[in-house]
Amino acid sequence: MPISSRKHGVKHSVAVSVRIRPGGNSVARTSPGTSVVVNGTNFTFPTAVLEGSDQAVAYQALASSLVRRFCEGGLSCTLAAYGQTGSGKTHTLFGPPGALTEASLEQAHGEIPAPWGVFPRALVELLRAPELAGATFRASAIEVYMEQAYDLLDGRKALKVGAVKGAGRGIIIASDMGKEPVFSGHSVIVGGLHPASCSCRICFAAQTAEAKRKERTAAGGGTAPAARKAGVPRAKGALPAADEEQFGTQGETVWPMRDAADVAKLARLVEAERVAHGHALNARSSRSHCLIRVHCTHVDSAGQSQKRLFLFVDLAGSERIAKSGAAGARQKEASNINQSLTTLGRIVKDLTGRKEAKYISYRDSALTMLLRDSFAGSSCTGFVINVAGEEEHTEETLCSLRFGEKLSSVKTSAVASQATDVAARRAQVSAELEAERVKLAELVRAGQGDHINPAAPPSEQASLRNNIATMTKREVEVRALKARLVEAKAAHGADSAAVAAVASRLEEAMLSHSNIRDIVLRQKTIPGLWVGATAVYSRTEAQVASLCAQMDVLG
Repeated sequence: MPISSRKHGVKHSVAVSVRIRPGGNSVARTSPGTSVVVNGTNFTFPTAVLEGSDQAVAYQALASSLVRRFCEGGLSCTLAAYGQTGSGKTHTLFGPPGALTEASLEQAHGEIPAPWGVFPRALVELLRAPELAGATFRASAIEVYMEQAYDLLDGRKALKVGAVKGAGRGIIIASDMGKEPVFSGHSVIVGGLHPASCSCRICFAAQTAEAKRKERTAAGGGTAPAARKAGVPRAKGALPAADEEQFGTQGETVWPMRDAADVAKLARLVEAERVAHGHALNARSSRSHCLIRVHCTHVDSAGQSQKRLFLFVDLAGSERIAKSGAAGARQKEASNINQSLTTLGRIVKDLTGRKEAKYISYRDSALTMLLRDSFAGSSCTGFVINVAGEEEHTEETLCSLRFGEKLSSVKTSAVASQATDVAARRAQVSAELEAERVKLAELVRAGQGDHINPAAPPSEQASLRNNIATMTKREVEVRALKARLVEAKAAHGADSAAVAAVASRLEEAMLSHSNIRDIVLRQKTIPGLWVGATAVYSRTEAQVASLCAQMDVLG
């Protein structure tokens, strides 16, 4: 039994707002209503246009209506920030560096601290909403960097991205996060993700299977959705239609959210773990897309359970590589960011430019795969277009505003989740989890997991075992120091001696961790010493992690 079911809902336009970064000599000016004028060009947006640095005002203008719909209407929601690097996206969604700490909560005496951004404010409002009294909240944090997905709540553990079981055309191969892009014919498979244009053997076979499915469906009468509405079952082995395609990550860590202190802890760790580098446009630019999923399970007065999702997305900054001065690895970084944002722009164009788009290529980047439900699912979606109004950024500002205008024409089918029996679903997932754990234990006993070869020389076994233990210890130290660095910046200022001392210790710990990791990797290449996991073990382990995450969300 699915945890929730949805019907076709009323079409809602994507709610597009604009926030202009404060600063002198701005060429972007607000006009009466919800318009922005840049060098004589007028852009009108349906939701809000604001200037200034007041985070409470920003929350009311940019997010309060989505929070209200989430609470009162039972709708899943998405709020994303888009704009050039340095335009204020991370500041808008999270707040200034080091602002999200338990200490700031104590100083605010129970109120939401003034510097906190839209995400923590929205989550605290949800936790305190009387309409959701008794609901359970859990959150995960995912980073998409260089087309790879990572779990920010578990030391940036690599996550697989792919089609949700039983959905889509079935030709997405779950990502192997440790591999470089693979070239297949004229297609580039990045991180294991096959684009819509891929013509490899696997994709060709799946497309052929889908064509046969359509033929069988047509013989049974009408399109696949129409046939199912009429009670015609899907043929065994047939794949769902492309418009039902769903994607996700597998096995990310989920944390319970009970109060504002939990929100601060989550956001602080995200800030500490997320990839950031400096360049000509921004001294500390987020070089990855960050997605925070807030899962809410609510039992209503009738005893029925509803599940809904609030997704917050901080997109990496779009930029012209020549202007940012990026080179080498940073240039490759920027190219990957621009590629995923270009794919996002193309999808928005397809959604608004063709009345009957046959297929939208969400699969062409990891980012757009994970945003699919925000556009083509049942989410009520809002975007904040962040712009830097200085004259030297005029071209980027115009580009961002044009994207925002196009985006405001996209419509989604937001509909409330239907009440279902979460207890039954939990029992089902629990049974599946127990079965997979039994299978995993059997594979371990059969020697199919990662392990040191017991036939190797004892001295080599002992050395590798000790070095693995040391590497794990260093990982814990690095994670703790990253958190302390964020707290030190908040308490003492970014340029203080206390911050410099923590930063120095962190640098030493990271170097020590890097050295011992290299030693471990070299030892694992010694013939006969290390035995890698089999493919079936890896798949089973990933399935266990995925089911554990589902259990966490179900409560």
